[in-house]
Order: sequence, then structure tokens, then C-alpha cells
Amino acid sequence: MAYTKLAGDGGNIRPLPATTIHSNKILWGYHITGVGNIRFTATSVDASNISPASTNEYRYVIIPGGTSISSKAKKEKLKDMSYEEVKKRFGIKD
Repeated sequence: MAYTKLAGDGGNIRPLPATTIHSNKILWGYHITGVGNIRFTATSVDASNISPASTNEYRYVIIPGGTSISSKAKKEKLKDMSYEEVKKRFGIKD
């Protein structure tokens, strides 16, 4: 699971993938490119050049194998949780 806090977005923490519309439509996402490698992406829908703010923040949550999640319903619910809810559920500190 990955999240972003974008500059100029009122302090919102968005789950990724996400779409924003300012001067153009941007798709924000991430790819796990290999063990220990996560690449965060920003793509303009209209193919215009974009330059994401250097002050954007990104977070990812890796739940280790063996962590107790007792049912498929709970696994699916994780995808719908906000970053704050995930932090609380797994005791994550900033």
C-alpha cells in the first residue's frame, strides 16, 4: 500500500493510485520494480510535461508475511483504509 501527500493539496494524504486535476489531469501511482525498490510516478493524461513538487511526500506500508490478518474480508478492508487508519492498525509511527 502506498500513499502521497501532495504540495498544495491541503495536507490530504491520498492512497495511490490517485488522480488529481489542477491545470491538467495527473495520474499518481507506484510500481514495485524489484525487491527493495519502489518507484513513484506522475503521468500527465494529456502528455504535457509535468514537474512534481520536490516537497511532495510519499509513504509505503509493507505488511510482513506472517502478520495476522484473519480473513479475506479484512485483507480487502485494508485497501479501503486511510493512511491514519493503517498507522493505527499496525502501530506505525511517522
